[in-house]
Amino acid sequence: MAFQERWASTGTSLGVGVLVDIGEDAQVDWLTYDGFQAEMVLASRTAELADRATLNWTLAGFAQNSGATLINVNLRGTGASATVNVGVLASGRQHVGYTTAMTNYGRKTRGHINQRGVIVGKAHLIFNGIGHIIKGARGSDNQQENRVLMLGKDSRGDADPILLIDENDVTAGHAASVTRVDKAQMYYLMSRGLPEALAQRLVIRGFLEAGLLEITDKDLKADLFKQIDETLVNTDE
Repeated sequence: MAFQERWASTGTSLGVGVLVDIGEDAQVDWLTYDGFQAEMVLASRTAELADRATLNWTLAGFAQNSGATLINVNLRGTGASATVNVGVLASGRQHVGYTTAMTNYGRKTRGHINQRGVIVGKAHLIFNGIGHIIKGARGSDNQQENRVLMLGKDSRGDADPILLIDENDVTAGHAASVTRVDKAQMYYLMSRGLPEALAQRLVIRGFLEAGLLEITDKDLKADLFKQIDETLVNTDE
């Protein structure tokens, strides 16, 4: 089963709440596309997984607002499995935070978080990743990766991984980084004749795409990368 939710609301402030229950043995692909232009948005989305349920969730955060987003996945049933991929572009003077929480309740559950964000202008982006393995969730796995790429001296980024482990018979791990554009990659592309601005955009697109790999809608993916290019061109100017 596959479904999409797309948001493009305007106004001063907006609150969004979504709850999805995934039954036994169900397989769900969930695509969330946030294109808000309201000044402030608070969004909370929760997925509850039963026995052997599988969730592949991709969130593309390409909004123009400030605010906070909570992504909450509860692996309730035995053998439940979920992967959450988040790709965010923050620009201008946005102040945005994304918290992705993956909680293993059932035995032999698997939860992976992959968050990628690019910051341009004077924007500030915070990634929080919370992995929690509850006592009794034996044989479970919880992994997370939070990576932020900054452009410009005034960009600010934070990547904060948290692991809460209450069971011994489990595996868990995390990775986090806040960096600027790789000079070696830039040098390689420019040595092949690409202008600096184009080389930078290619590096950034490649970085963000790691968080958007599961998007199979070609038109949506083209729109997303068009927005990336337009945002970066405006920043260059």
